[in-house]
Amino acid sequence: YERLMIEQQSVDILWGHNPGHLDPYLFTVLARVKHAADLATVRRQILETFDWFAQNEVDAEKFSGVKSHLRYRYALSLNNAEAIASSLADYVALRRTPETLNRLYAIYDSLTPGTLREAASRYFAAAGRTEVTLSR
Repeated sequence: YERLMIEQQSVDILWGHNPGHLDPYLFTVLARVKHAADLATVRRQILETFDWFAQNEVDAEKFSGVKSHLRYRYALSLNNAEAIASSLADYVALRRTPETLNRLYAIYDSLTPGTLREAASRYFAAAGRTEVTLSR
């Protein structure tokens, strides 16, 4: 993604999202390309990134840092009653208990670079992919 955003300045929005749902849901990547001529290159680089994660293991130290960042970014967002209630509502809605949040972070803690690679090879496969291109 760095090549798209920083070096080439091809996109002005690049966003990945895996919303929390009880049932399996779509992993979404949204890229807003600045110029139509760059669309094929941006698409190719996103797909290459999926393939890289499916074929390689990320650096264990960096992966640990990302997991730590996610945990502490979430904890720091709980800085007032409204933020706490709003955040917990999403997790309570899944299993009717705030313990769902603890279970999620326990799952994050159990992940390894190998489990990330396995998941990427399973879920980022071309056979299960849906691509949508919107233009004006």
